[in-house]
Amino acid sequence: MSETGDYLRGIFNGEIPVKRKNPQTGETENVYYQYDDDREELKEAAVYPKRATIRFYEPMAFASAQPEDEDSVNRRDEWRSLAHHNYNEDGSQFEMVMGNTLGEEGGYEDDPDKIEEPTNFGIKQSTLQSYRSRHPDLGYPDHVRNLTVDQARNIYFQDYYQKYRIHNIKNDRLARIIFDMHAMTSPKNVANIIQDGLIDSGYNVEKDGVFGSESIGALNAAANAEDTDRVAENIIRRRREFLNGRSNRDQYPGWFLRTNRY
Repeated sequence: MSETGDYLRGIFNGEIPVKRKNPQTGETENVYYQYDDDREELKEAAVYPKRATIRFYEPMAFASAQPEDEDSVNRRDEWRSLAHHNYNEDGSQFEMVMGNTLGEEGGYEDDPDKIEEPTNFGIKQSTLQSYRSRHPDLGYPDHVRNLTVDQARNIYFQDYYQKYRIHNIKNDRLARIIFDMHAMTSPKNVANIIQDGLIDSGYNVEKDGVFGSESIGALNAAANAEDTDRVAENIIRRRREFLNGRSNRDQYPGWFLRTNRY
């Protein structure tokens, strides 16, 4: 089938968002459609349909999430296992979110076709330089290729897990998603994605680009109300829309595949 045919089929299957012409107050910028159970009426979907996590197209990017080969799955599991040992008193949740991100990132990479700057264990060269400037006495290497997994873990714990208050998030799935987004995206963009997802889910938060007490409180309210799956799906949908809006989206299809695994 042609790309145009795939694109239209994706819309009718609830796999591709459609931009609203005149969004009203409280409405999302994009909307998904799906047929009712009888396949007779096309209706607006409340959240990104779950089946779209199996195979989807991003508007005009056509990034297809095909099933992974066994070697890729095994490699991620091996990297995750490096995070699962006693590291600090926060233990279980940190090891879980760190293990997930480490499994996605793997080891050293400097291929410009895959990544924007040299990275090891998900730690960018610029992130290492910033950490070294603030902690000159720790003896961290000049280049990220020489970073050890324990050094990477220290950076993740201090500059991500603690700094962005992941430990205050009650639900493990939401904690995993938000920690991993911080490893990939600027704090302001992460905050906007989360706040858009919360607003889409009916939570009264201000979109101010700051991930703070108000946003964390709304996430925990969702956990208390057993509403985390709906909130998570809306955050994921907003994450896809953000990625699709990037000018270099076609250069890094792995971003979409990674988001699919949330």
